[in-house]
Amino acid sequence: MPVSSASLPKVENLTVSDITPYGFRLSWAARDGDRSAGKRFSHFQVEVSDSGRLLESQEFLVPGNQTSLDIWGLITGIGYEVRLTGVSASGLRS
Repeated sequence: MPVSSASLPKVENLTVSDITPYGFRLSWAARDGDRSAGKRFSHFQVEVSDSGRLLESQEFLVPGNQTSLDIWGLITGIGYEVRLTGVSASGLRS
């Protein structure tokens, strides 16, 4: 049986901008891969956690047609880590 070489969806160019002491804007580019195979993003998962893992992480579900998210309510003086995962209509994760 031949193996499919269809490209999987990808999330690229993650950017943090509009930084304030209490939040920032997260934006990204989404490339759907091989549209003929139906591999599109149904949604994105964003997880924001403090670098020391002392606070509870914040999680956001973002619709697949949206490529930015404003994140507010952060505590000043703490470093944060952001994880962005794209989920395709078929359940594949970027």
